[in-house]
Amino acid sequence: MFVRVFVYIILISLLMPAAAFSHEVTVGVPSLGSEYSKGDYIVSESGGVMAGIFSRGVTKDTTVSGGYVQLTEDAPGNKFYVLLTRGTHANIDERLNYLKDNSFESFYSPSFGFELKTVKHVLIKAVYDDIDILGSERLRPGNYYLTIRYERLVGGMPQISVSRSD
Repeated sequence: MFVRVFVYIILISLLMPAAAFSHEVTVGVPSLGSEYSKGDYIVSESGGVMAGIFSRGVTKDTTVSGGYVQLTEDAPGNKFYVLLTRGTHANIDERLNYLKDNSFESFYSPSFGFELKTVKHVLIKAVYDDIDILGSERLRPGNYYLTIRYERLVGGMPQISVSRSD
């Protein structure tokens, strides 16, 4: 089953005193089937796919109307996450603390439908019969920049060096 969803978000910035305007904004996404609302978010889900909205401001209302799930927020600088991904509302429940304390975006790959990781682990081990690799440096877990450099041709084999870049 293919689901095609179009989400339009219009951001308007007014250069007038904030007291003269309401900061109320309503954002909606198409309903996929079963709706679920809890405090600062509303989602619609079907067949392992969800579409929804999470508010990073003051949630005023969540509704289902005209084939859309909608969230209304009333706060200066309204901020929303609008999502269409695999998963269910349980994925959002698991991330609520990260969303509320604004640490969600600090993850390596912030996602509602995939595993959250703070770093990507990469293991590189290279053994070649036709390339001469200089050095055998071992690095402890961490983040590194590596430089791989062609050095010269030795006995018909390319010689490369791998070193840590700071």
